[in-house]
Amino acid sequence: MVTFNRIALTVLAVGGSAIEAKPATAASSVLFELSDFEPGVEWEIVLHQPIKHDTVADLIPSKAKSAGKFVICYFNAGALQSWDKDIKEFPKAVIGHSLAYPYDSEEWYLDIRDSTVLKLQKARLDVAAKIGCDAVDPDNVDAWQQDGEDPTGFKLKPSDYTKYLKNLAEYAHSIKTKDGNRLLVGQKNAPEIAEDLVSTLDFAVLESCRGTTDPDEENWPFCEDFQTYIDAGKPVLQIEYPPSVEKTGKLSSSDNTYYCPPRARMRVSAKY
Repeated sequence: MVTFNRIALTVLAVGGSAIEAKPATAASSVLFELSDFEPGVEWEIVLHQPIKHDTVADLIPSKAKSAGKFVICYFNAGALQSWDKDIKEFPKAVIGHSLAYPYDSEEWYLDIRDSTVLKLQKARLDVAAKIGCDAVDPDNVDAWQQDGEDPTGFKLKPSDYTKYLKNLAEYAHSIKTKDGNRLLVGQKNAPEIAEDLVSTLDFAVLESCRGTTDPDEENWPFCEDFQTYIDAGKPVLQIEYPPSVEKTGKLSSSDNTYYCPPRARMRVSAKY
């Protein structure tokens, strides 16, 4: 497992929940410059309990920024969560099928083609910039990959998500962060639309792009599909879930070799 201290990927459901970045360390005391946000950048992801982003004392992104960090905030762009503060603002008509187990009782796909959904998600971007986020990591934008003929209930296609993310990015880029920069937007997985989005989005966050060492699981590596971001000078942040950690609580030597190859062009960080 490789972790770093200069970027905090603060997993923040802007609609309602968040996590906390680690306290500053000697290695992270130097202020992060936007020009440092490039391929090979050192980073880490830190998960924590939900916070109330309307309470000043709980504004974790601001605390991270005061420690010299560049903060990326997660939000669920493609689905609605049962704990989202703005859940009642989403019309029933835009709420589709539930996600697969174990999220089937708490998350539901959204009709991301709907103008109301786009409006409400733009409001979340406003919140992100207000509370100290430098960038956002929009999740669940690859529903077409899921099992079933129509996993969302809306027959959404890759082109629908491409258009949706471009609209979100256009708006985000018009927002000023606390540092006076535009709010950056990343691509979460969805390699099929990477070529269509690389000129618009600012970075990528990949989960399990190395595939898996578990012989009982389907192996589907896709890291190379995001070389287009690297070639464009945009960072790719990689998260892996080694089977040995799930089964034993420890990272095996073979998994360490597989998921953290020497001189990898993309930084690897495992989220357990």
